[in-house]
Amino acid sequence: FYDCPATWERATKKDGKKISLKNVCMNVLAGTTFDYLGKLVSDENIQGGFASRILYVVHREKLVRTQAFQMGLSPEDLAMRKSYRDALVHDLTEISKLCGAMKATPEFAAAWEAWNPKFENIRQDMQSEKLQSLLARTNTNAIKLSMIISASESDDCVLRIQHWEKALRMLTAVNEQIPSIFRESKAAQGPRAGGDAATNAILKMVETGRATEGAIIAKMTMNG
Repeated sequence: FYDCPATWERATKKDGKKISLKNVCMNVLAGTTFDYLGKLVSDENIQGGFASRILYVVHREKLVRTQAFQMGLSPEDLAMRKSYRDALVHDLTEISKLCGAMKATPEFAAAWEAWNPKFENIRQDMQSEKLQSLLARTNTNAIKLSMIISASESDDCVLRIQHWEKALRMLTAVNEQIPSIFRESKAAQGPRAGGDAATNAILKMVETGRATEGAIIAKMTMNG
């Protein structure tokens, strides 16, 4: 489903009945820790194509939020919550009615046509074949994000230039995280040879600006 086929067909073994779906596209939202990500973003899954089907969005900022203890909601708070709930139900109801094809404006199409070959040249010139593989579906992801942004703004199912530009900004920020995500996930898989764990730990410190002499010595000592 991910690659959005024009027609998807499958027949059951029991009675041979054929199921046919047009323009189907499935999306999954998930969360994980870096330790488990190390099992998902393995060499096998990267080369097999699974890993490139995922947008890796990482939140690194550490926040401590100040909260007030809830002593019960005031009538104003209750009214605000009801108003918010009613608006959310209305939006979700309208979204559930959306159907039909997405249509692109000429400006959207021209921007995509100009971007796609430039990006592919950059991707294919990368030294790492694994990074090439992880970025292989950036084009599909950009179009899907544009559709989501369009649907979040209106129900006219039109892809406009601002949707494309916003999708690209979001994807660029996400793609810049991929090398560090890949490195950290590899570290979570454990060392494959002597020194791998220490190397990954030191690279992470350099990236985050915490590579002092004492910190490097400590990491090397911890990793034997």
